[in-house]
Amino acid sequence: MKSTLALSLWLLSSIPFGRAAYKPSSSNNVAVYWGQNSAGGAKTQRPLIDICRSERNIDIILLSFLVSPTDLDRGLNFANSDRPTEQEIIECQTKHNKTLLLSLGGAATDNTWSFASPSQAAEAARRIWAAFGPPPPGPTSPSPPSGGVRPFGSAAVDGLDLDFEAPYANIQAFARELRARMDAGASGRRFYLSAAPQCPFPDANLAPVLQGGDDAAAAGVLDFLFVQFYNNAPCDLRTPAGFRESLRTWDAQWAGKAGDGKGRIFVGVPGAATAIGPANRASYVDGAALAAGYVDAARAFRSFAGVMVWDMSQLDGNAAFLPPIVSALGDGGGGETTTTTTTTPSQTSAFISRVVPTRPASGGWYRVYGDIHRHAK
Repeated sequence: MKSTLALSLWLLSSIPFGRAAYKPSSSNNVAVYWGQNSAGGAKTQRPLIDICRSERNIDIILLSFLVSPTDLDRGLNFANSDRPTEQEIIECQTKHNKTLLLSLGGAATDNTWSFASPSQAAEAARRIWAAFGPPPPGPTSPSPPSGGVRPFGSAAVDGLDLDFEAPYANIQAFARELRARMDAGASGRRFYLSAAPQCPFPDANLAPVLQGGDDAAAAGVLDFLFVQFYNNAPCDLRTPAGFRESLRTWDAQWAGKAGDGKGRIFVGVPGAATAIGPANRASYVDGAALAAGYVDAARAFRSFAGVMVWDMSQLDGNAAFLPPIVSALGDGGGGETTTTTTTTPSQTSAFISRVVPTRPASGGWYRVYGDIHRHAK
């Protein structure tokens, strides 16, 4: 027998969505990563639904991370938080006007996201979108594809984010197929594909997707970037001039080639000094200083979409950080793109204490704390 709950959830998931909080033509968007509890305490990460209900200034929440392209159920790692439920995902989207993206990868140290061939990459993309994208039409909770799962039930995320912190094979074919799946839906709902490169251009790990590599069709598949302006001198926040020149390069070399203002760029910042490792802590800038010295500089570029923060657990311990940034972003606007280019150095490494998804020999996943990963997020 069909339940009233199943029917109502399906109806909500099938609405043509004009409600997503991300504003494609604006420069006042705020995005935050949630799920890895980088602050490290037992109670420093609030449940996702609490964030949706209380944080009115946050437009995009990135659920981090799906750490495996094969185990789509146990591969969801949200540190010490329970997995958001179907009802919570839908409430966040429909009642609290949040755009929810599922972030793939994280600071993995193995070849988890490498694919043996373009066809294998495309198949992985189809499985992931079948699991987290919109369910097939129908009045009941969907049966997953053969061998598949629906970790959030009938709820669908608003898109996916590529946060690959190592070079993986055939990711351009993976991204191209994700884009094709997202664009194939008949509901009228728009889905987004983003990536989170480090600030040296082009990011060594994501360059095949950013530029297409040997797969020209993969270029231009991304809607926006969360460029990490931390952990990498001199292109990060520790020097305003270096930051501006790096953003100018991203604007010209990536957004400028997307054409028609389609490529949007978020300035990624750490939400507290403890969000990054000691060696690169100078790339943390407090909220008031960011508002006064960086936001206006960023808004000179038409591609500027807003600010991304790593991560929510850090923001919760640094309450004074976000308000001046939100105030400086104002009602959005955006300037014109430029064509000046610069060269930035190779990416560096950093170590932070964070929740690390680890695969035990017996299978499955468990979580440990430790300073073992390169590049903080």
